[in-house]
Amino acid sequence: MMNRPILILILISLLVPAAAFAQKNARNSSEKRFSDDSTVFGRVEALSEGNGVFVRWETSLERDNLGFEVYRNSGSGWERVSRAFIPGGLLKHASSKNRTYSYFDPEGHFGSMYVISSRHLDGGSQSTKVVHPSYEASLYSKVGRSSESMKKAAESAEPVTERYSPATDPRSRQGLGSTTLPPDIDQQFWVASQPGVKIGVKETGLYRVSRTELENAGFDVNTDESLWQLYLNGNQQAIIVGQNGDFIEFYGKALDARSTDTNVYFLVVGNQAGNRMANIVRKSNGSNTASNYRENYYKRDRLFYVSDVRNGDLENFFGGVISSTASNVIVNFDSVDHNSLKTYIQINVQGFTPGTHKVAVSVNGTSLGSFSFSGMTAAVADIGVPTSIINEGANTISLQGTGSPPDISFLFDVSAQYPRSYVARNDELLFPVPLNKQVTVTNFTDPTVRVFDLTSADSPALITNTSLGNLTKLGTDFQVTIPSNNPSTMFAVSEAGVRTVDQIVLNNPSTLADTANSAEMVILSHADWLTESESWATYRTTEGINSVAVDVEDVFDEFGFGIRSSDAIKEFINYSRLNWSGAPGYIMLAGDASYDPRNYTGAGGGDHVPTDLIETVRGESASDESLADYDGNGLSEVAIARIPANNPAQITNALAKVMAFEASVTNAPLRGSLCASDIPDVVNFEDICERVLDELPATIPFTSVNRADNNANATLISEMNSGAAANTFGKYIVNYTGHGSVVGWTQVSFFRNNHVSQLDNSDDLTIFTMLTCLNGYFTDPSGTGLAETLIHRVGGGAVATWASTGETTPDVQEILATKFYDELGNNPQVNRIGDLVKSAKTAVQSSADVRLSWALFADPAMKVK
Repeated sequence: MMNRPILILILISLLVPAAAFAQKNARNSSEKRFSDDSTVFGRVEALSEGNGVFVRWETSLERDNLGFEVYRNSGSGWERVSRAFIPGGLLKHASSKNRTYSYFDPEGHFGSMYVISSRHLDGGSQSTKVVHPSYEASLYSKVGRSSESMKKAAESAEPVTERYSPATDPRSRQGLGSTTLPPDIDQQFWVASQPGVKIGVKETGLYRVSRTELENAGFDVNTDESLWQLYLNGNQQAIIVGQNGDFIEFYGKALDARSTDTNVYFLVVGNQAGNRMANIVRKSNGSNTASNYRENYYKRDRLFYVSDVRNGDLENFFGGVISSTASNVIVNFDSVDHNSLKTYIQINVQGFTPGTHKVAVSVNGTSLGSFSFSGMTAAVADIGVPTSIINEGANTISLQGTGSPPDISFLFDVSAQYPRSYVARNDELLFPVPLNKQVTVTNFTDPTVRVFDLTSADSPALITNTSLGNLTKLGTDFQVTIPSNNPSTMFAVSEAGVRTVDQIVLNNPSTLADTANSAEMVILSHADWLTESESWATYRTTEGINSVAVDVEDVFDEFGFGIRSSDAIKEFINYSRLNWSGAPGYIMLAGDASYDPRNYTGAGGGDHVPTDLIETVRGESASDESLADYDGNGLSEVAIARIPANNPAQITNALAKVMAFEASVTNAPLRGSLCASDIPDVVNFEDICERVLDELPATIPFTSVNRADNNANATLISEMNSGAAANTFGKYIVNYTGHGSVVGWTQVSFFRNNHVSQLDNSDDLTIFTMLTCLNGYFTDPSGTGLAETLIHRVGGGAVATWASTGETTPDVQEILATKFYDELGNNPQVNRIGDLVKSAKTAVQSSADVRLSWALFADPAMKVK
């Protein structure tokens, strides 16, 4: 693939001069804490195996903290190394106390020094003391990831999207006349069932794949090449096949989806001749010439994630902070025709602070006025700009919040439409040809220029009567002229502009759409631990629930046209329950998920089996329930749960726990229940917890621990490790009620992730229910929530956890839990945990957020009594 220029968003509002650091560090090195209205830093450390530096810091208090920046000094002065600021408690689901953050610097070494700076809502900042890296023999054992994996993730981050395309805006007065067929899911079912290869592309252009590349990927190149067929979205694409099948060429289209930037094409051997690009002659209707066209430019930087923004189906990634200090966006316009008077710029922003926002805009130093909007709403500013102030190349758009402080908003994206000459860009150009005007495209570096008519985008046609010439005596700058005729979209490319594909892999034929399929439980698994998931399915089948493990990639291929997404999973679950001869009643998702599937932040993947990201009253949350909710009432049509695994060992460990628990499930209730509760504030959490557990029969022993008790943490862990029945070590079930965060119960150390390693109840595992906020939050690629940590604990912990991925209130939580414990203790007909959860959610009538955001980490078919 040809290299493209990548333009980085510059956040001037967040830069701190190096000189200021010297003063701040001199002060902060002797300070233990700051004032109550600021950020209080705790431990700060930098660790290295010798291949990059892992920086981690803790805060004991954050008040109105927007986020952090990481600065490094390796002997040449301070420089910011974090691409953008790292969101703090104000911008994400977070407690204001006891937070942990981290950043991996792939360029750091033992000679580097680091400082963390917090950025506050009022524009102020605070910094830590200078920290030097210390040697750590195994980062994996210390932080759960190796420096190699973190370095790879950091270096593969691609947060910038930049696109150019011909305008279809009415202002251009040019009809493009290009059509694309709608997706054909029935044909895709057939395509995915055929042997072949999947070809991935990230940019729009002409691609060539050699016979050797096809063969190396597993495609049978010895078949009749006239039968080779290429598909996109279930529609056959016209291609060029070289003599004797030496190569294929096709027009590939870029994709910018929430879950991926790779468009997927399927090459298979069909039963009849495949579609081929036609050769056509374009008749001339005169010699009138078009001198320019309107080019659309799009720039989107996804630098940080803000969960608390409610913006519908849009992503919660943003590209810059707009505040009282100007924030600059660099956009690049090439081959600008300054003879045309107007350029149009559109700026999309998202408000964050309450009150009125007023954003002043300037382009290349010329003030263009301001626009206003209110609160946490989105706003669009359409601005007409004289083309005379537009530069060839880099242009600076400056945005400044000038409303009453604090006036904070975020940049979503920038788009523009500018007059552009017909000049090839890197030996290719996608361009419009207006009605009855000929077009000459210049700036090709070799004479092998071909022009394709994209009137039908799925069936490009090669124009054979274009005229080729060169503009210089040396013959190094070639041009091509397209005859005048009907309006259309054209694509011109020379040999130097032909692209290579981004990936080519074998397609494993699948038949999930076959209605003869039947299973009571389906395990959707990432391929890396499909074998372990198959062992799970075998165990469950032996136990009496007919189960099958499915490679989630097959779901993407059949129900998502090869595109990985939660939508494909949702379509598959619905199809299987409506069309399979035996419809599944249980779905287990075997793999973790992430709100950053495209690795914008550089923290790494983790989106092995995607979840649905939904908008709740308090922001964006993850919802597995939504994957199987087809009537919009917040209730899944099947019992659904997840094992949030990131490696095969975690699947094996979770299965071993389930098998051990079910082996003694008959007597498990005798081990007793534990009520863990927070100290009362607006509500009495201990009373709620006890009322909930009162639904259990009196034969189940009961113990209670409140955070106000003496030695509450030690007592709690001791109780978790001891069962009420003789010779048992671990409670049957534990319920917590109170305040919580992603990593623990309450805002202090009552019970948190770091305490889970003290649970050694391996022979008598526990079910955990958590009536609090965020314990079930599992989509942060740089951290692990409490519910996940309990499930992954080897040698103890939880066999199942049920917790919220978002923020909900105690009154509704109590309704939910009361139904759960009533069914658990008093309904002998419901004895599998997925059915218990499904039934419990029906009791909540007033809050779809609770129904959707409570996630079950377990085998949904696990017997609990």
